[in-house]
Amino acid sequence: GHPRPSATMTGIVIEGLDLVGKSTLAGSLAATMPGTRIVESPQGAYRDLLRGPVRLSPFARLALYISANIEVGLEFASHDIPVIVVRHVLSTVIHHALAQDESPAQSMRNLDYLLRQCPPPNALIVLEASHEERVSRAAEATPSLTESDNWTLQPDVHADITDAYRELAAEVDIPVLFLDTTSSAVAATARNASDWLHSLRIYLPDAKAVAATEVQHVDFPL
Repeated sequence: GHPRPSATMTGIVIEGLDLVGKSTLAGSLAATMPGTRIVESPQGAYRDLLRGPVRLSPFARLALYISANIEVGLEFASHDIPVIVVRHVLSTVIHHALAQDESPAQSMRNLDYLLRQCPPPNALIVLEASHEERVSRAAEATPSLTESDNWTLQPDVHADITDAYRELAAEVDIPVLFLDTTSSAVAATARNASDWLHSLRIYLPDAKAVAATEVQHVDFPL
């Protein structure tokens, strides 16, 4: 089975397409959690390799992404501090599935052994937004979007990836919350996520009590 998280840790993964508000929600939740670490995966040398000038084969990219996922999982499985991860296993599987022209569920099954090396979080939040809203946000995005980001703005790709997140979220054995950020204010999205995490008895103290909390962004060298 999966490596299990420690009894006292808090690991929260936020998944979803670009421009749906993942980093914004991570920052909002972190503001209510003392000592929180925010991890955007892939990080550090992994990110440099994956976004660098060298063209990698689909399986080389997959190996690097899964390695980065494992590093992130070990981070929240081995520390008694809250860790919020922006993008993790589902994004890795979905993008590999699209590159290989196979269903995300089939990719998940094919990669089962490797994915089981990634310690699971306590909770998964999947953010969504309409295609029109993402296009609108893209027009205002700084810095400019990558080629991959622009590719996901194609209507059919947007629909396929949105469906894939829903399909794979049904396969995981941790609590999952879907939030549509199309017309939801940042504060409302954060409040809905926080209320849900409270309902799971995941420790989130009152924001007023920890207004000056330090948020740590961590990096992983190869």
